Amino acid sequence: MQTNINNLVKELELIKNSNEKLFFTKLRELEAAELGAVLLELSDSSLEDSLDVLKNEKISNAIGELESDDATDLMQTLEDIDPEKAQLLLNQLDLKDQIEINTLKQYEDNQAGAYMQKELLKANHNDTVEEFINRIKSFDIDLDTVTQLYIVNNQNSIEMTLPITKLLILDSSVKFKNIWTKIPEEYIPKHILDSSDVQEALRLFEEYDLSSLPVIDSENSIVGRITYDDIYDLIEEKATKDIYNLAGVNDEAEEDTNLFRTIKTRFNWLFINLITSILASLGIALFSDAITEIVALAILMPIIASMGGNSGTQSLAVTVRKIALGDIDKNNAYATLKKEFLISLTNSILFAIILGTITYLWFHSIGLSIIVCIAIIANLIVAGIFGALIPLLLKSIKIDPAIGSTVVLTTITDVVGFMSFLGLAKAFIL
Repeated sequence: MQTNINNLVKELELIKNSNEKLFFTKLRELEAAELGAVLLELSDSSLEDSLDVLKNEKISNAIGELESDDATDLMQTLEDIDPEKAQLLLNQLDLKDQIEINTLKQYEDNQAGAYMQKELLKANHNDTVEEFINRIKSFDIDLDTVTQLYIVNNQNSIEMTLPITKLLILDSSVKFKNIWTKIPEEYIPKHILDSSDVQEALRLFEEYDLSSLPVIDSENSIVGRITYDDIYDLIEEKATKDIYNLAGVNDEAEEDTNLFRTIKTRFNWLFINLITSILASLGIALFSDAITEIVALAILMPIIASMGGNSGTQSLAVTVRKIALGDIDKNNAYATLKKEFLISLTNSILFAIILGTITYLWFHSIGLSIIVCIAIIANLIVAGIFGALIPLLLKSIKIDPAIGSTVVLTTITDVVGFMSFLGLAKAFIL
């Protein structure tokens, strides 16, 4: 279903770029459930244009067909675009849907509750299997998305998690609490507090290979569930955002069909990069006399800077990835820095030997070869350390480690590379 929706959205976005009238016509022809899924996936600019054309009743019906977590996501996007219209659409929804959306909106983006859906299957432990099966048709939930049944006590606390398929082989007259005298290990529920960091949910899904994860509140009462597709979307979004941020682009702008917005966000990062490049150039200008006298310096400078940049990028990418996976915290941050230092030190010595030998064979100068060796060692070590240190520092001050790391790292490796190489050359050759 999701694949079909994604393909449909891509097709509609292409149509909009060439024939906006046909785009709106096709939107109007969609059934409520399909329209809701499409609106959820449309780019912000296409969604904004759609709000002006589609009738409020059609949009609210579409939102009502979505699962609570998706409906909340769409409503929050609509609020960013047009707060007044979003409130109007919310008021047109069923009271139950309004309560669920308002409840989910209260969670912070990094909390597990923000990613849960309220729809779930649960049975009281005093119910018999037959009683539950007879009642199942009355549940307001898409059974195609359900794999687990949550058994709760009279206080709505989870006692057991059962695969839906297990119901087929159980004695229909038995009460759920009497199925086993001792609950087997595989049916003891894994759960997460709604206020917990969503990274903990990611860990539980990965560690226990879960298809869904029940969410409880501070009173130990079940309030929803996080499904695998929500976690998959979260992982995908995080990976995409990190890759874009490392490249100095905005993930939301890149998905936007509005070319001007994309150009604007890229321009901002390129402008920052221009400023940092000028700083590096000013450093080079301090040694213009040395470069004029020894042409070899101009030939070798890009090699020194490039090696430092690549080494730092390797360290940066590994560290950002580990932070995203939760593999690095304040307890092992030092170990990460130490590891990157040792790797950089080893590689710097190896490449110093290689580049020093090439420099001597090329320019027949022992002095220049030694300076190249020292400069490459200094630059690679600094690049490796700062490649790991920058994202760790950003994380410690609550800033996404992927944002801005590349620009800062490039400036450091360029300045250190140029200054060490040209400074040594000026001091010992001229």
